[in-house]
Amino acid sequence: MNIEKCLDYYSESFYHEFWGIDSQIVDENVLRLQALDFLRHYAMSDSEYKDHCAPVMQTVFCFPSERTFSIESMTLDEMFEDGFEYFSYNSSPLFWKESYELIMKVCMEYGDKNIFIVEEESCEKDPEVAFKIKIPVGKSWEEISKGGYITDVLFNMPNHNYYVLGDSGMWGKWCDYDNRFSDYETFCFKRMSPVVLEYKDYFSEYITEQLVPEKKSKGLSEILRQLFKKK
Repeated sequence: MNIEKCLDYYSESFYHEFWGIDSQIVDENVLRLQALDFLRHYAMSDSEYKDHCAPVMQTVFCFPSERTFSIESMTLDEMFEDGFEYFSYNSSPLFWKESYELIMKVCMEYGDKNIFIVEEESCEKDPEVAFKIKIPVGKSWEEISKGGYITDVLFNMPNHNYYVLGDSGMWGKWCDYDNRFSDYETFCFKRMSPVVLEYKDYFSEYITEQLVPEKKSKGLSEILRQLFKKK
C-alpha cells in the first residue's frame, strides 16, 4: 500500500463523507499526522506483504482462480484450507476494544508474533490504498486506536471486506461487510482451546443455528437470503 495515497484518499473521501467532520472544529493537520504515524508504524511494504503475509494467507484461505472469494460463489468449507473448523456470526466493525483484546489472547495462545489485516482489493478503488496492516502482538488497544482518520476508517467503518490472521497460520477471520444481506464474520481455527471458546462465547448471542450449518457443504449465501430477504 502507498502511505501518501492512502492518507489523501481517506482524508478527502471517506473521513468527511462518513463522519461529517467540520474542519473548523477538528484540525485536519493533526488528524493527518496521527494517521501518518499509524501507517508508518503498521503499514506493510509490498515486499513484506509478498514475502511474509501472502504465504501465510495461502495456508488459511482458499483463493480460487476462477471465482471471487465470496459467499455468492463459494460454500463455507471452500473458503478455508483443510484442517480448519469455523463458526460464523453477525458482527461489525472490524475491531473494538473487547474484540481486539480477545484476538490478542488468541494470538498468544497460538504463538503469533503479528496480526495481519488485509483488505480485499476492489475494482472500484486503487489497490494502492487497500489496507495491508501488520500489528505486533502485545500492542494495546490504546496504542493502535489513535491513528486519526485511518483508524476511524479501518476499525469503525464496516464497508469493505477483510482477511485477518496471525502469522502462525493457525487461525483466521474473514470479515464480509460488503454483501447485500448483513455484516458477518467467520472465524476459523485449527485447534480448539479455552481461548477460542472464550472468543466464541463472546459472540454467542450473534451466532444462530442458521449461520452455523450442520453440513459444511452448505454455504452462507442461501442461508443469508432466507434470514434477510425482503418481505
